[in-house]
Amino acid sequence: LGLVGKPDETAFWANLAPRIQACEVSTVADSVEAALANDPDLDAMVLDSPSDVILAANAGKHVLASAPVGESLDEANSVIDACSRAGVNLSISQILRYLPANQIVRDRLSSGKLGEPGLLRVHRWNAGPGNPLARVLFGDIDLTMYFFKAGPSNIYAIRRSEGAYIQVHLGFPAGGMAILDFSSGLPDGRSYDSLSLIGSRGAAYADDHRNTHLLYAGGNPTALISNAGSGHLMELQAFMDAIRSGGPSIGDECRAVHQVIESVERSIGSGQVLHEKEGRHEPV
Repeated sequence: LGLVGKPDETAFWANLAPRIQACEVSTVADSVEAALANDPDLDAMVLDSPSDVILAANAGKHVLASAPVGESLDEANSVIDACSRAGVNLSISQILRYLPANQIVRDRLSSGKLGEPGLLRVHRWNAGPGNPLARVLFGDIDLTMYFFKAGPSNIYAIRRSEGAYIQVHLGFPAGGMAILDFSSGLPDGRSYDSLSLIGSRGAAYADDHRNTHLLYAGGNPTALISNAGSGHLMELQAFMDAIRSGGPSIGDECRAVHQVIESVERSIGSGQVLHEKEGRHEPV
């Protein structure tokens, strides 16, 4: 496994690099070209740039790429197609499906304990400034399709407060739906995250509100939110397992997420509900 980049430069590396180092990385370099020159026999690379992913794929290296892989559907397609042509595994890092709480929800769905997913409700509220739409939406769109095991048949979205608030409504073929809202309007400080899923036989949640504890240390109490940990080691393990086993690339799933994001953007622009027809979402 090769680490390419400067770990102190981006949030991606700040979160991921220490965990990669714990996995005994074989090669560390500032660029893909340098990594390939230093160790041309390495099997896989962890990358944060679409152009770097394409370079690595063209060199025959498996890639764990930072979500959302591209800022647009076209850029994501370029990355996914390059990995497909080269026959290398493309896996995605920094996505929500690997968080421990979300893994438990998926396990309860897969085991039948929650029944069929009916309503997924998500809040992601942060301090500004806002990010490009793909970066805001990718993790939760991917997670929603991971839970429902399908793409949405209907899409409706709105954007308010000069882009600081986005709400996305997804309807699924079996009758389930997801309502996701994103805000970048909180004051500086900690964000708020909430996820709840109601199934036909039960419900599950992962909510900062319910995971908040009061600390009494004199004066007014302070609220402390439990940290559920990250899924970075799990996504690294899944990546390495896929390479060893020749398992499927996540490229097609990544493309499907970007197609939904592109449809969300068109729904915001048109103010219309979009319905799936022949693999594309269009107004009636």
